[in-house]
Amino acid sequence: MRIAECEARREADLGFQQVSELLPIPGVDFIGELPPEAQKTVLFSAGITSNSANSEASKHLIGFLASTKAVPTIQKAGLKPVLPALPW
Repeated sequence: MRIAECEARREADLGFQQVSELLPIPGVDFIGELPPEAQKTVLFSAGITSNSANSEASKHLIGFLASTKAVPTIQKAGLKPVLPALPW
């Protein structure tokens, strides 16, 4: 069970969870992130397997997700975009 759901039902006074897991829960008031020294960073990555049925489409999807066009959606979901240089 998500801590955010417990919070929304007022079963706990305080809870900690990823921002992206808190934002979609009705009844939860997100008041801010923990200080940087208390944060645990979780990184997500993407890759294409060597036997991909459509590697070009995969490259385009990853390219879009790493572009500035995707930034507003990524941020709205409570995540922080990282825009690395793609190797292709």
